[in-house]
Amino acid sequence: MVVLDETLEKTAAELNDRLIDALTRRKALTDDRIAAAMRAAPRHHFLGSFSASIGDFDLREREGIARALEAAYADDALMLSWGHRGRGLASISQPTVVVEMLQALAIEEAHRVLEVGAGSGWNAALIAELVGEEGRVVTVEVSEQLAESARERLIPWNQVVVLHADGRFGAPEEGPFDRIMVTAGTRKIYDAWMSQLRTGGILVTPTDAGMDFSPMLRIVKREDGLEVKQLSYARFVPVRAGKGRLPDPPGTPVEKLMQRI
Repeated sequence: MVVLDETLEKTAAELNDRLIDALTRRKALTDDRIAAAMRAAPRHHFLGSFSASIGDFDLREREGIARALEAAYADDALMLSWGHRGRGLASISQPTVVVEMLQALAIEEAHRVLEVGAGSGWNAALIAELVGEEGRVVTVEVSEQLAESARERLIPWNQVVVLHADGRFGAPEEGPFDRIMVTAGTRKIYDAWMSQLRTGGILVTPTDAGMDFSPMLRIVKREDGLEVKQLSYARFVPVRAGKGRLPDPPGTPVEKLMQRI
């Protein structure tokens, strides 16, 4: 976890407050509990090196730190790692999108929540603040390096466990879950996710519809089927398979679910 000196931490807190205030004024953020979570888990604590629209930064380097903090608290997605041919492999999502997903999940204290895609660990920390000490957050990350980094950053939250695994299979040994938050674009709602979600539970996920920006979905599991609602359009890195290239697990194509909207 990146923790700066007192002066820079004060600057970061002011930038964080400015971001929260901007989201609130736009009515993107309407839940005071999420605002409090954003203050308790500052975004820059979950960043090391990253790429923003205005350049590449490293919060562990003193040079350029002021501009790096400005980028960290801009309402933009930030890239954490890149693959072949400039393909993004992991990112920390745009705050507007994170807030929308968290509000759609309606997380309550003592909930058990599964996150598919730990990334930097920021989302898991926000969720941990919402579920409280009596809750449980299980975050699954396909990248061993990202999983280890997230695990170290999340040490202050005892209710969080980070698993290095293929998120398409969820975390069956930790379920069932009250809420599931998927942080990678998917073309399927995998059967494993839905089987691990309690009846009455909510899953929120971005989709990967082959477009630059694709719709996010809010899915409520009912006794008689699924209730599907479309949220905003967003851009996420796609769901990735784990090592070994296992066959794609069974699931319902998002196009089929979207026909119910």
